[in-house]
Amino acid sequence: MPCNTDMLPFVSDFCSSGATKASICPSGTYSNETGASACSGSPCAPGTYGGAGATRSSDTLCWLCPAGSYGATTGASACTPCSAGSYSTSYGSTNASACNPCTAGSYSNISGGSVCMLCSPGSYSYSTGALACTPCTAGSYSTSPGSTNASACNPCSAGSYTDTPGASACTLCSPGSYSNSSGASFAFACSICPAGYYAETGAAFKSTACMCQRPDILYGFPCIVELGWGRAVHRDT
Repeated sequence: MPCNTDMLPFVSDFCSSGATKASICPSGTYSNETGASACSGSPCAPGTYGGAGATRSSDTLCWLCPAGSYGATTGASACTPCSAGSYSTSYGSTNASACNPCTAGSYSNISGGSVCMLCSPGSYSYSTGALACTPCTAGSYSTSPGSTNASACNPCSAGSYTDTPGASACTLCSPGSYSNSSGASFAFACSICPAGYYAETGAAFKSTACMCQRPDILYGFPCIVELGWGRAVHRDT
């Protein structure tokens, strides 16, 4: 059935020749009468957008597509956002080529971005167009933002560990314990000192980490164990 004026319930609708249904006036144009066969004005140009369905010329303003988007068609009522993993800093872009992929060491997990974010410490990204960064594995860490490969992840040194991927620092072994290996990825890697000995926070090697409780008094004498695991009360022998 051909489109006719009975199908135009709104002033902002029009019925073009040969159409089977009414259309709303595109952005940049308007109609202030019912039964119109065309809209007045010029549609918004590519790279711009405006409100559709205007009923007066003062409502036909066109705006530039914002950074992070583009407009490839005329008469658009919205711009197309750059896809996640890309960004655009330009206003009024007319095609998708304005959207640049995020560089290595950065990412964007949203569409319509005007900037990419640096990978946070504890992570890296070696490819362009990343949606997310890759975390350093448990047992390693990184202090630098914007890292581009896994070599930025350093193993935890002896006397420390991290059981969480994406760490920016390692956790020191608690007092009374030690670890003699690097790259430890769980707290149980820190061994408890034998009864009668103690260790400072972050102790590394058993031969030097676990010491008598009172070396200033008992230097040259064995530790005498009277209490508990990892601690002792000492007396002269």
